[in-house]
Amino acid sequence: MCTLAEVEEAVSSYVSRAAEKLRREGVAATVLTVFLMTNEFTNEPPYRNSMTCSLPVGTDTTSEPIRAALRGLRTIYRDRYRYKKAAVMFTALLPARYNSICSTAKIGHGRNAYGCPGCHQ
Repeated sequence: MCTLAEVEEAVSSYVSRAAEKLRREGVAATVLTVFLMTNEFTNEPPYRNSMTCSLPVGTDTTSEPIRAALRGLRTIYRDRYRYKKAAVMFTALLPARYNSICSTAKIGHGRNAYGCPGCHQ
C-alpha cells in the first residue's frame, strides 16, 4: 500500500468488515481508531500514527464510520512512506438495542432519558 487511494480502499474495506462483526454481535460502536504504519524492519525511515474519531451516535452501519475513518486517515497519511499496515478498531461499544433507545430519546445536555452519554445533537 503506497498511495492514499490504495490505503483509503483498504481502510474502507476494513470498516465494512468490522461493521458486519458489530451487527453479528448485536453491538454498536461510538469510537473508531484508524492506524497506519510502515515496515520497521527495512532501511526506510519508520512511521506509525493513529487517530481516534468519535462517532455522533453509536452505530453498526458503514457510512458514518467510513467517513470518520477516511477523515482520520487523511490526517495521519504522509506521501513519502511505503505503508505496510493499516487497521481500524471500534471501541466504546454499546448493545445495539440500547443504542437505538439513545438515538431516539434525546434530552438536553447530550444525554437522553436513560442517561446515555454520547448522543449529542
